[in-house]
Amino acid sequence: MTDDDVLALERELATMADDDVRRAYRDAEGMPDRDVADLLAGECERRGIEL
Repeated sequence: MTDDDVLALERELATMADDDVRRAYRDAEGMPDRDVADLLAGECERRGIEL
């Protein structure tokens, strides 16, 4: 994942509802590339979303 990818994902996360962020994390956590799941987990933590 490039820095541009991270920035794009962070911009998209800013517009997502909590339920959508939680759902995206659950979908991503089983994927081999953990970068996305880690970013989503961090966003859940910042928002206080229970996983």
